[in-house]
Amino acid sequence: DVFAATPTWASLRLLLQMALKKGWKVKLADIATAFFHAVLDESERVYITPPATENAKGKVWRLLRSLYGLRKSPQRFQEHFAVMMRSIGFRCLLADPQIFYHEETGALVVAHVDDLMIAASEEDMPKIIKQIDSVFKVKWGEELGDKWSTFLGKQWRITKEKVYVRIPEK
Repeated sequence: DVFAATPTWASLRLLLQMALKKGWKVKLADIATAFFHAVLDESERVYITPPATENAKGKVWRLLRSLYGLRKSPQRFQEHFAVMMRSIGFRCLLADPQIFYHEETGALVVAHVDDLMIAASEEDMPKIIKQIDSVFKVKWGEELGDKWSTFLGKQWRITKEKVYVRIPEK
């Protein structure tokens, strides 16, 4: 009822191996205020007490959009994300609905809630970034390369020959 899919580690490794084989760039990103993008279903009525800074004593507000902390927020955002990705030319894979394939360029996006890993050719990456920016406010992270980069609590590195992953020391 409130299930939100997450990509498998095999999916992440697949994306990275394809990027390695094709010589693609891999970029990390985070969707800003992700849950606020998702509209709540009409049947989901959620009310909150206004913050003390508002002069609304004795009143309640009905939420129209998801908020962090609501049980269905991840699922609602995931549904919204899939619709928006379709609108810019991406299709989700049947084998893993959190991997999106760009039909025109072949670029791949792995989505874990609001964290993204994008693989595309050097030529296509700016186009993919522009398309994603057209539907979401995105905090663009670093490009994977020789230095270790953190994604989903693990550290990743890609060279011309290999993909490396490690669990960071605490």
